Amino acid sequence: MIDRSAQSPHRRVRRGSAEDHDSLRRQIVAAAFDIHARDGVDALSMRSLGAAVGVSPMALYRYYPSKAELLRSMWEVVLGEAQATVRAAVARHATARARLRASIDGFFAYWEAHPSHFMLVYMTPETMQEAGASSPLTRSPAYTAAVDLSSPLIDELVESGITGLIVHNEAALPGVISALARRGPGAAHSIQVVAIGPKSLLLAPLLPMTVIDIPGTTIGSTAVDMLMALVNDKSLPERRLVAPRVE
Repeated sequence: MIDRSAQSPHRRVRRGSAEDHDSLRRQIVAAAFDIHARDGVDALSMRSLGAAVGVSPMALYRYYPSKAELLRSMWEVVLGEAQATVRAAVARHATARARLRASIDGFFAYWEAHPSHFMLVYMTPETMQEAGASSPLTRSPAYTAAVDLSSPLIDELVESGITGLIVHNEAALPGVISALARRGPGAAHSIQVVAIGPKSLLLAPLLPMTVIDIPGTTIGSTAVDMLMALVNDKSLPERRLVAPRVE
């Protein structure tokens, strides 16, 4: 008679305390980060995770019902780390402009130090999808924390007497809108906002602003044309400009 339990590579998952449940969730997320950094998001599956953690793939669904749910947890961890880096950078400066500059430098420094995290957040479609109808990512703790982090910096800039803001990242726009909206209708007339980003991703503005839409389709097709030209050994200009659309 064969003892199948002795040959199984997976440990049996028992229903334990909430602490045990949370501990295994953390192990799953840590293993997911290792797989993602090493082999990319396509290699991230319940089978590969089960092998890494030492449980059956089916057992993982008790902790993460879908891959999108797992990616969302990873997204939360990454943005939490990025925000901690920004807060530490901002805390070292006193003036409004220096603090804003430090927040930008800290933000970029984090992504440069963690390229796989950048790909997870900004180049993985699943991380921008809703994990559930009642809990879109824009209501997640990490997203709310990002808005809460940027709003005070905007407040400090407004108090310093600026007359305009250029927002290059649509993810920062909610914080800008929130900070200006709290200051009342006068903010719409005293501070001009120019938002640069794909129009489809920009929030419906609560305040008047100018939107410079990034023509994603045009950029993508231009990139393909340039790549094919390189394949065919054709010379290309060092830079190719795409005309923006102002609305």
